[in-house]
Amino acid sequence: MKRVLIALGAGIVTAVGIVGILAVQAQRGPDPQVEHRTLGPANETFTFAVAPTGHASPANDCVVCHSLEKDGAMRSAPSLRGIVGAPKARSAWFGYSVALRKKGGVWSEKELDAYLAGPRGFLPGTTKIFPPIEDKARRQKLIAYLKTLGD
Repeated sequence: MKRVLIALGAGIVTAVGIVGILAVQAQRGPDPQVEHRTLGPANETFTFAVAPTGHASPANDCVVCHSLEKDGAMRSAPSLRGIVGAPKARSAWFGYSVALRKKGGVWSEKELDAYLAGPRGFLPGTTKIFPPIEDKARRQKLIAYLKTLGD
């Protein structure tokens, strides 16, 4: 099995054989600076040496892959800072799906809501893999939080 190390600011995540992130569950240990997460189809457990910014926010599940800081650590996906009102597929370094690149426009609250409710329903052909957020109130809290992260 291939072992992947991903640097997250001061922390490091060790991933074993990740194909896609299908589930995220955070657990707290006795040390509040350490966060254990169960991810992926095989429920691998990852330990953050220092919990990433946003771990205790409505964006908790997002920070596994996305940074929330202005000049935050590179993760496996682009930063979500300033995402509300930002152009879709805005990061030059990330390999977005053809579907998202063709979609164009900016991320409105309405579109983010639809995307979070079901990425493949909103954007057929997307490569984004995460469990849909079915609870509308939870999606609204997440979007409201993301709005506070403007540049």
